[in-house]
Amino acid sequence: MADTCVPERHCGTRYPGWLSGVHPTVAEGVVTRSVCFSYSNICCNRYQKIRIKNCGGYFVYELLRTYYCPDRYCGNGIAAYTCQALTVPSSGIKFGCPENATTYNDTVCRFSCNDGYTGSGSQARRCQHDGTWSGQDFTCQSM
Repeated sequence: MADTCVPERHCGTRYPGWLSGVHPTVAEGVVTRSVCFSYSNICCNRYQKIRIKNCGGYFVYELLRTYYCPDRYCGNGIAAYTCQALTVPSSGIKFGCPENATTYNDTVCRFSCNDGYTGSGSQARRCQHDGTWSGQDFTCQSM
């Protein structure tokens, strides 16, 4: 189950549920944790309790029925992750990614330079699972 905020309309549902807090260790046995449901641009608009056991190589979840029909547990093994927005290079353009403060899950930003400028760095950068961008900053220099 995802253990970081999953934005609304991800994991195949309108209101995804994600584990608020950490998964238990094997030594902890069965624990009670909260699952947050993202709604209306709020990561933890509402929550409910579940039970989890760490079995070494995998986790077992005792999931309760969700309160609302479009609520779903985000349990596909792919947590949502975010990267800070990349800036537009001076004398260049950025395309393929939003202008928001953050971008999500494998978003690819592409760059190019205006006429009379040459680029250096990575022309395409991907938001990675660890919240960092692949490649190097892209800059434009006059020819």
